[in-house]
Amino acid sequence: MAERNERDILIHRIQCLSKSDFKRFRLKLRELKDDQGNCPITNRLVDDKDEDDLADLLIETFKDAAVQKAIDVMTTISCNQTAQDLSSDNEKLKARKAERPTVSSDRRRDNSAHAYVDDGGSARDEYNMSSVPRGTCVIINNENFLDGSTRLGSGKDADDLKRVFHKFGFEVKRHDDQTRMQMEQIMKHYCNSATGDCFVCCILSHGGKKGVLGCDRKHMSISDIIDPFSGQNLAGRPKAFFIQACRGPKTQNAAIVEEDSSDEESDTETYDLLKTIPSHADLLIAMSTFEDHKSRRNFSEGSWFIQALCKELEDSCPNGEDILTVLTKVNKAVAGREGRSGFKQIPEPRFTLTKKLIFRAPEPGLALTNLKF
Repeated sequence: MAERNERDILIHRIQCLSKSDFKRFRLKLRELKDDQGNCPITNRLVDDKDEDDLADLLIETFKDAAVQKAIDVMTTISCNQTAQDLSSDNEKLKARKAERPTVSSDRRRDNSAHAYVDDGGSARDEYNMSSVPRGTCVIINNENFLDGSTRLGSGKDADDLKRVFHKFGFEVKRHDDQTRMQMEQIMKHYCNSATGDCFVCCILSHGGKKGVLGCDRKHMSISDIIDPFSGQNLAGRPKAFFIQACRGPKTQNAAIVEEDSSDEESDTETYDLLKTIPSHADLLIAMSTFEDHKSRRNFSEGSWFIQALCKELEDSCPNGEDILTVLTKVNKAVAGREGRSGFKQIPEPRFTLTKKLIFRAPEPGLALTNLKF
């Protein structure tokens, strides 16, 4: 598991509060005083905020004292065990920091600024899915960022995707913590080397209107991801992209969640998915959330979208249901969830598939031992 920072332990322990205690915790934040004896946190700052927002608010308002302030509030509302757990987390974090080489105060400030920032019919109507392996499934899991921030829970998403697509006979290639340039190199490599009847790419990262982020927080647009696959090597074969990342700063007015977004994504640049996908045939892009909106991820359970996707793939594909039917079920499952602060999410698939795409597991006894995973 990736190493945690103050923001991570705050979010984790706030998540441990019951629904009623969470509401009391949120309200009590208004009574916290700063060094001047003022109460800087107002109703407007805490109303309808989720765990991530409150952690960010505490850090922005009280800086190094943020964790202790949260402990004080938890103690005040009689959540003593959670307060003790947070205190223990904080002591362990301090001990780990003390073991590291010291860095300059300027470097420390720069790292902190980033650390708090916030994928029936006849045979002719189906794509052929008989090759062994079925094709290549590439998983890019950006969990640890160079600025020290982490996407806890992303590892579970990557593990589950790996398990599911291996089950369906894909050769699974996983790449963790890739920079923007490395992601670009990965796309160029697989567009030429991928074999089999289908290509699948799963990207798990932070994101925004410009696309997804490498672990160096540089943007990679959707067109840069899919354009390499418009060549002849995969012509006529389905190419499916599943992207777990935020697509903007808005919330859809949810439980123990973190957002796959960054405050670097608050500009108004037009998202390029709509103008990109029509020029590519046999393509599916399933985004975890609607344009301009945030996407939710649970520290221990993984993201809403990827977990629903894995479940529906395993439940529906053995019954011969095609990917669009599966994604409709995924939309329903994700849309049916609601966070504690009323946040909602709805995925958005777009496609230029010309046939039904059905993931079929190889028959027992076929050469699955040749698959690499």
